[in-house]
Amino acid sequence: MNGQNHYCNEESRNTIFFDEQNWMDTITYEIPSPESINLGKKTNFNLTLTCDSEANGTIQLDDGVLKIKNGTLEATSISGGNITIDMHGYLNLSDSIPLSNETEINFIASPSWLRTSLVPPTDILNNHLSQILVKKRASIYGENIRIDNYYEEGFVIRCMDSSAVVMNIYS
Repeated sequence: MNGQNHYCNEESRNTIFFDEQNWMDTITYEIPSPESINLGKKTNFNLTLTCDSEANGTIQLDDGVLKIKNGTLEATSISGGNITIDMHGYLNLSDSIPLSNETEINFIASPSWLRTSLVPPTDILNNHLSQILVKKRASIYGENIRIDNYYEEGFVIRCMDSSAVVMNIYS
């Protein structure tokens, strides 16, 4: 299983992350075996998400890498592994402990984000900043990432992009 690459099957029948029918091997074009991408089970696949998907639970990555590009993943939390967030990749986590077991997040393009609804920005700065990279380099608040409040208890992390057009408001 380790080292196999799977991508989001654009013709999938639903948006459930843990449904193997929604994934396809990049070489054989076969779907993974049943029970290989399951809630509560470590996944060793390299997965590329290019669609919208929902994981009603914790995604447990072992040696696998999850790449999100041109898609949105709604999940409770991520445990372990590496997450690569590419252009138009959006990761929304709803747990008060969104990242555990040394999960590493790597932003490689923008626009993209990591968003939580239950973790204040100060917690991410104090407890998780070392887990977040920008183009494989350490994240530095205000230099290569920005952190914005998201409602009362959440945050949005985005990589800083000098090519982004800033909105000007005139009064």
